[in-house]
Amino acid sequence: SLSDKVAGYVSKYAAMQEHVAGVSKYTGMAAKDVELLNEEFKKMDTRTSRAALNDLAADAGRLGITGKKDVLDFVQAADQINIALGEDLGEGAVKNIGKLANIFGDDKRMGLKQAMLSTASAINELAQNSSASEGNILDFTTRLSAMAKTAGLTQAQVMGLGAMFETQGLNAEVAATALSKVMQKMGSDTEKMAKMAGLNVQEFSNLVQTDMNAALIEFAKGIGRLGGITEVSPALKELSLTGSGVSSVVNILAQNLDKVATQQDLATRAFNEGTSATNEAAKANSTAAANLEKARNRAAELQQTMGEQLYPVYLQCIEGAASLSKVLASI
Repeated sequence: SLSDKVAGYVSKYAAMQEHVAGVSKYTGMAAKDVELLNEEFKKMDTRTSRAALNDLAADAGRLGITGKKDVLDFVQAADQINIALGEDLGEGAVKNIGKLANIFGDDKRMGLKQAMLSTASAINELAQNSSASEGNILDFTTRLSAMAKTAGLTQAQVMGLGAMFETQGLNAEVAATALSKVMQKMGSDTEKMAKMAGLNVQEFSNLVQTDMNAALIEFAKGIGRLGGITEVSPALKELSLTGSGVSSVVNILAQNLDKVATQQDLATRAFNEGTSATNEAAKANSTAAANLEKARNRAAELQQTMGEQLYPVYLQCIEGAASLSKVLASI
């Protein structure tokens, strides 16, 4: 019936306003700015609903992103990443990608949108060219991010390491924890670590301060010269590097330095180009299924617009009916 359709349109409008309210709540943006933001959302060529885009904007607010431009940049990047890699990365992954852009300072250097797309592009290329999975590469990078930033590693270098460890069957948490311990030891006990790497203390100290990735490689080479895990474990024990799978992680790193170089080069190239995720999203956004979703979104937009126009009248009708019910009840 007509009344049911009107009620349906108004309900759709009201439901959308709940998503919009979330943007104001978490970003602190004024209602007018959120309205302007939604006008930008309507212009986006995407299979993602506007409700979901507003939820992404709320996620931006939870990360401390508040300005209209930055929120829009986050949403546009997050939308492409979700379309390209959403199923592979898992729920909430785009928030971690946004965090990484901030932790490594890439958002300041290249802008938030491009920084996020560059991270996703590196992950996408690593997953496509190895047996490593997108979710685990991101997990490893997120876990090691604070230490890596302090040590001077780039996102691409960390992701390359993460991809190599996963292809060798290592859990992301174990690998990240162990590697963090090794890097901490490089800074706190440089002399012993230099001896293990086969370098003089000054040379190794300079590497630790200027190129931690190279220092890590030199240390791994030194470990590799010792032999297998049977010989490595006692040497690491002398360095107080025990527990949390340190022996396995260091030994695997030492035995796979060629793979580390390959994966890091691939990640660095993909990160600098920053186009892989966008290209992947473009394909997934133009399929038959995507076109159907876009059509449904356009229909939903029309219904929400009608609901917005009908809302005041519908509200008056409900309030009038409630008043009439009170009168009848009193009679």
